[in-house]
Amino acid sequence: MQQIPLPTQEPARPASSLAGRLLNIFPAPVDVFDELKPAPSSVANWLVPILIVTVVTIGSYVVTLSQPAIKQQIVEMKAPAIGRQSAG
Repeated sequence: MQQIPLPTQEPARPASSLAGRLLNIFPAPVDVFDELKPAPSSVANWLVPILIVTVVTIGSYVVTLSQPAIKQQIVEMKAPAIGRQSAG
């Protein structure tokens, strides 16, 4: 009876692109981290996600603060505080 030798290493997978890693971080985070662990350090791996989060945050503030109803709520919350400060 002949035994089939078991492979000692997994076949090397080609490195994925930055966009591929960003999209795979949600459905397959283990795969992304396993790929990044042995890879050399890259500034793009942390700079691009930070820039994306920054742009989305600024965009959400702009959209939120452009709504008249939200502006009015902010003014109504500030008025009593300003009144207390000027009276004291």
